[in-house]
Amino acid sequence: MKNKIFENTTKNIIENFEKKNTLSAVREIREKFNTLNIKEIHNWLQTNYPEFVDKTKEIFNNLIYQPKTAIHNIDEAIAILGKYKVLETVILYKILKDTFLKEDSHIRKQFYHNIATAIMAHYTVPIFYKTIDSNFEIFICGFYHNFGKMLLLNFEKGMYLNIFDESITENLNFYEVENKVFARSLQILLIIRILKYLEYPEKMQNIIEFYRSPNLGKYQKESSILHISDILVSSLCIGETGDNKLPEFNKTVMNYLHLTPDLMKEVFKLIIPRFVDIPKFTKIILF
Repeated sequence: MKNKIFENTTKNIIENFEKKNTLSAVREIREKFNTLNIKEIHNWLQTNYPEFVDKTKEIFNNLIYQPKTAIHNIDEAIAILGKYKVLETVILYKILKDTFLKEDSHIRKQFYHNIATAIMAHYTVPIFYKTIDSNFEIFICGFYHNFGKMLLLNFEKGMYLNIFDESITENLNFYEVENKVFARSLQILLIIRILKYLEYPEKMQNIIEFYRSPNLGKYQKESSILHISDILVSSLCIGETGDNKLPEFNKTVMNYLHLTPDLMKEVFKLIIPRFVDIPKFTKIILF
């Protein structure tokens, strides 16, 4: 029965993507960014994603991306931020538009939390690990770490709200209720299946799958950064997670992150100012 719930939900999500040719579109976006020059990419996006091109300034000129100079068009976005950041943002935009068709306050608040966690993870990499490349990969992992909840809200809202209500009644976190009912985190299972379907790298899938237990995954450092980022954002009450209390801190993270009071002060000083643009960014890219 539990497996049937997961399979049916996954089937509904993938059928939605198939109707809209989402996977084909994602493949094409990747292929164009890998084979075309900047001007050709601009022209292709103008033809295929004119609404994204029109919103270029609003999408990239903020404290989330923090470009070194103002961005006025796609050419400048690629030149200043790099192909990978723009590529992944276009893909994210496509997936969001194909998935969420109407305004929903729960989904919007989940988006707030996910973007805040992405920001926290991405910009703390140089603080926690000077030897890890601070690329956009960890940002994308941060965004998708709770994306399964957004999918549940969109495709199985009743199930999400039942888990949410039980977490309040039982004074448990969302994932604790999931583990109690499904023996695994349903939202994690969903997002891993969807990331695999959309052909995201295995590394990103593994970082997200084990972010609550980094010691069990292949990429302990990256999962540890995601783990602490999720907890810190939750402690700031940014958005909605469905959790009734702070997520449990996995002590094995201390094997990979040497947390100190001074380090945490540095993290908060650097990151918190970047959160102010989240509502505006959400309005542009989500609804």
